[in-house]
Order: sequence, then structure tokens, then C-alpha cells
Amino acid sequence: CIPPVVVIDYFPSDGPTDSPSATISIAPVPLPTCANTYVAQSTGETCDSIGTQFGVSGPEILASNPFLDCQDIWLYTQICVPYPVISDSFTLASSSTTVI
Repeated sequence: CIPPVVVIDYFPSDGPTDSPSATISIAPVPLPTCANTYVAQSTGETCDSIGTQFGVSGPEILASNPFLDCQDIWLYTQICVPYPVISDSFTLASSSTTVI
């Protein structure tokens, strides 16, 4: 994990008795786009087959690697495997409980 970067800029104020003011801003730190880097191991691999190995879809593999021809991936090609998309929907299992 990369810590946030703190940038401090000093802007002197106008006037002989004014003291300088400081502006502190925290620059956003971009998240890495690749969860893993995969190297194509055999002929016949596709975006879908690689995605299946890592729990992501073929279109997600292609979105992270726009240079790929998903039906003709060359041996030893380095492929960025993106983080899986986290769904915001879920199902709760319900159970019936009787208290006596």
C-alpha cells in the first residue's frame, strides 16, 4: 500500500505585518490497476480462459490490456490481471426460528 502524499505550498500574504499562510493538500494516490501479472503459458489461451483462472471476465482482461487480440494471445505475453469487480448486491439467507 502506498501512503498518501502530503503537499505543502506556502503563499506569502500581502502587507508588511501579514504572516505567510500554508495550504495543505493531500494528493490522491492512484490504486494499482493490476492485481497480478500473468505470462501466457500456452497457445490457445484466450481472455476468457485467463479470466477464469483469476475470477474475472474476459472483457475485464481486455479492458486492462487493450493491445490484446483475445483470440490470439502470443506465448510469453505479459497480461495485467485486474482486480475483480465487487458487486454491491447480495442475497441474505433467511431462516425460521421458533422461540419457546
